[in-house]
Amino acid sequence: MIEHYQNQQHNIFYGDAISVLSNHIPSESVDLIFIDPPYNIGKKFGNFHDKWESEAEYINWSYQWLDECIRILKQRTSQDKISNQSYY
Repeated sequence: MIEHYQNQQHNIFYGDAISVLSNHIPSESVDLIFIDPPYNIGKKFGNFHDKWESEAEYINWSYQWLDECIRILKQRTSQDKISNQSYY
């Protein structure tokens, strides 16, 4: 389920990131993306467990949301990520 909150200046979505990005955000409509994704380290957040079955599944999932971020980002803008150094 996706929750959507908005006022005249802002939109906030709460839900699956890939679903929100692909179904609710138009292409080249975002000025800045600041990302703090799950690190695949096994941490539990309520009903979400930050651990994929394999590193390949985690990387595939990461490519999916990164591709959507690139699609929605306006040209000549920035994307900033917080990341775990072991994936670089």
